[in-house]
Amino acid sequence: MMIIDLIVRLATVGMTEMKSTFLYAEGFNSELEWDTSSVTNMAVIFYYATSFDQSVYAWNISKVSNFKMMFYMASSFSQHIGWEIADGVTLDEIKAKTEATLVA
Repeated sequence: MMIIDLIVRLATVGMTEMKSTFLYAEGFNSELEWDTSSVTNMAVIFYYATSFDQSVYAWNISKVSNFKMMFYMASSFSQHIGWEIADGVTLDEIKAKTEATLVA
């Protein structure tokens, strides 16, 4: 079993920090059904995860204050997000060089 497969199966309840989780995981494209209700930091979570193209639509991002470069160079990501993001957070901070369809 690869380390990425183990990460996908982690219990995320109560986790607040997801920064860099899939940093440079170029081959990663697994479905993520996580409890993100406590997460505050999702910066660079998919940084250079060039194969990732799974839905994150159902993620609870109500407590997230840091989305900086979340999808930076995640070139395959083309999912509709549909998140309602907090005032002061820009879609450019989340998107940064992807073709993602981001709707706030």
